[in-house]
Amino acid sequence: MIRLVLILTAVMIALPASAVFAQESDITLRDASLALRSQLRVSAGTEDWEAAIRANEAALALQPGHPGLLNNRLVLARLSGSTVGMLDALEAIVGHGIAFDLSGLEQADELRALDAERFVAIEARLGQTAAPVGEARLIAEPPLRDAL
Repeated sequence: MIRLVLILTAVMIALPASAVFAQESDITLRDASLALRSQLRVSAGTEDWEAAIRANEAALALQPGHPGLLNNRLVLARLSGSTVGMLDALEAIVGHGIAFDLSGLEQADELRALDAERFVAIEARLGQTAAPVGEARLIAEPPLRDAL
């Protein structure tokens, strides 16, 4: 309950007064999330990483599993210098079944040195996530050429 109150308070602060008090429009969770992402960009632009992280976490509470927000968690952890936060972000990405290429992560060796067992588990789960599952087959062909 307290978490919901904090999220709604953050949304009210982030949204312009006209949007909060407009009688004709209802604020959706998506609108609230977009407002929080806007606040995230402002905070990141001033290098206030803690405020950016809070805004991102509030947006994630509204849209759990959102790939962009999960990626933001990783980027913000890197920018704030939190290697533990980076590991947490990678585990969240994997936990939501999102594929991620670790080869582009400059801090991979640092993360492996920090907690080898945890990093190897993340690598293994990412390998499983990226692997194809099942099979695809053609079930219909549109009757008109270039119909789609």
